[in-house]
Amino acid sequence: MAKNGFVDYFKIFIFKKELFPLPFQFISKYNYYLIKTKNINNNYDNLFKIDNKKITENKIIEFYNFYNKNIKKYRLYNKLHYSEFKHYLNSESINFYYNKKGNIQILVGIYDSKVNYNNTKTSDFLFIIINNQNKYNDTINEIISKESHKYDHSLINDMAEAKNYIQLNKLEKISQCFLHFYNYHTDKKITPENLSLNIP
Repeated sequence: MAKNGFVDYFKIFIFKKELFPLPFQFISKYNYYLIKTKNINNNYDNLFKIDNKKITENKIIEFYNFYNKNIKKYRLYNKLHYSEFKHYLNSESINFYYNKKGNIQILVGIYDSKVNYNNTKTSDFLFIIINNQNKYNDTINEIISKESHKYDHSLINDMAEAKNYIQLNKLEKISQCFLHFYNYHTDKKITPENLSLNIP
């Protein structure tokens, strides 16, 4: 299963996101919002894009340790093991951005969502880790502006800390999503603030 999970179009999940609730209890509900990438000016130069052709094993370990440490603060999150994380970092379909001043403070992955909006391609975020919340807005805008040559629009959901970005930029809501765990039951729903889970 782990080996086949890396084969394109062959994905194994115990959870699934739906546009509509299924006839059994969902574990969380969140919303997607639209970013018009062409409206964001590229006045930033604070982040590094990871060159997946030159990345070393030591660098991957450094990024993985940062990811693993920070993602655990959420109640539900993408728990990538090292092989999965390495696979994503080496994937040409996902771009990763980071900054480093002493220690890494930012690690964000963005990919082609395979969703069309007004006949244009859209991007989406695999995960967003930004330790300094004061720089959240600028960080997302910088990444979006650097990706805007490929995508006219990008999607962002209101999980984790993204809600402040959505409110500040008055983004348009385009859909709601229900997260289902098959053969799983819980009495308490997980709020988007405690969720950092995306399915590429």
